[in-house]
Amino acid sequence: MSLEDLARIGEFAGVIAVLVTLLYLSIQVRQSIRETRDQTAWRITESLNQFTVALTSDGETAEIWCRGNDNFDALDRVERERFVVLVAQWGNVLIALYRTRDTSSIPAEYWDHNLETFAIYYATYPGFRKAVEYVNVPDYLLREVVARAELGAGAPGTNTSPAAMNERAEGSTSADEEA
Repeated sequence: MSLEDLARIGEFAGVIAVLVTLLYLSIQVRQSIRETRDQTAWRITESLNQFTVALTSDGETAEIWCRGNDNFDALDRVERERFVVLVAQWGNVLIALYRTRDTSSIPAEYWDHNLETFAIYYATYPGFRKAVEYVNVPDYLLREVVARAELGAGAPGTNTSPAAMNERAEGSTSADEEA
């Protein structure tokens, strides 16, 4: 074997080593991306859970939520602040969902459901709509909320309870499956 043959073998081994390294790195990058998406989904879900816990674990907060939705101006100063913070917390979840909806492992239905629910509150409750003004929801998101609200969310005669919304969602899914 000549020196030239040994050089070719060494060059070939180097190419193989580079290919193996690139394959290993691509696998690591994919895993890292998947973990980042999963962490993002978990954080958003955790934020929504904190919002839900805030509403359900304290009767006073639930009362402020209900009264604030109906009539923002009827709340005293402290209650208005608490109500606005609750709306802002939900708005922040919606913003996070909006920003990650195309790249995250969060299902599109999760985004759609939260947007629909937010739009129903926006269309139905004047106090909620007024609090959204204080929250400073980004224009791009507010346009989507308003557009969804105008499509019939909270239209007169529409049952806007969470149970009714779930029934509508399940009914459209069942109808789609039957077709």
